[in-house]
Amino acid sequence: MANTRYESGVYVVEGRSGSDEGPTVVVVAGQHGIEPAGWLTAMQLTALSIDVGKLVIIPFANPPAIIQGVYQTSDGNMNRHFPPEEAPTLDAAAAVWREIQRNDPDVVLDLHSSHGIYQSGVDNGVGQAVFPTAAGLETVVDATEWVNDELIAPSAFGSEYEFTIGTVQGNADQPLLTHKVGHDLDVPGYLVEVTRYGTTLPDRLTWQTAIAIKLLDEHGITVSV
Repeated sequence: MANTRYESGVYVVEGRSGSDEGPTVVVVAGQHGIEPAGWLTAMQLTALSIDVGKLVIIPFANPPAIIQGVYQTSDGNMNRHFPPEEAPTLDAAAAVWREIQRNDPDVVLDLHSSHGIYQSGVDNGVGQAVFPTAAGLETVVDATEWVNDELIAPSAFGSEYEFTIGTVQGNADQPLLTHKVGHDLDVPGYLVEVTRYGTTLPDRLTWQTAIAIKLLDEHGITVSV
C-alpha cells in the first residue's frame, strides 16, 4: 500500500541454496499497535541466515495502530477482516492477504500478545498459547513442549506460564487471519500469543522468537543468527 498511511515494508530472507529449495514461510506481525513483541520478533527474524527455503516477513501490518500505540484504529480490529471464502474487508488486510497469496506459502505465522493467560482465569486473555490450523497440529506440540522445557521450566515463572495449544484455526465463521489460512489455504498456520501479564517485553520477545524459530526448524528451515 505504497503512498498510503498503511505503507509497510516486506522483508525477504532466502536460503543460501536458493529459495526454490525448501518451504516458504510468511510471518505477519503488528496487526495491533500495543503488541511490540510481535513486530520485534519479526524484525529479529529478518536478520536470520537460513540454508534453504524463504522467509517473507511483514513486521508492521498495521502502521497507524503502531504509530498511535493503540490496539486498533478507527478502521477497527485488523484481525477481524479476513473472512474465509471471501475477500478481506479492509484494504490493509487485503494487501496483507495478497502478499500471502503471491508467495504461495507452505507455512504462515501470525505473532501477537495478550493481556492474560489462556484458559487460566487470568485476565480472560489468550496469552501463552499457540493456535494452530489443522495442518499444523502435530508440529505445534513439539514446538510448545520444547519452549516449556527449555525456557519456562528453568525460569522463575510458574507452571501457569507454560504454553498450551489453543483451538484449531480454520472456522469459516471466524474472520481471523489464521482462520482464513486454515480454511482457504489448508497449510500449517500458527497464531502465537505471548502474555503481557506479569512479564517484561524481553520475556515475551525471548519466548515468541524461540517458538517462531522452533516452528521454522520443525518445517525444515534451520536458522542461524
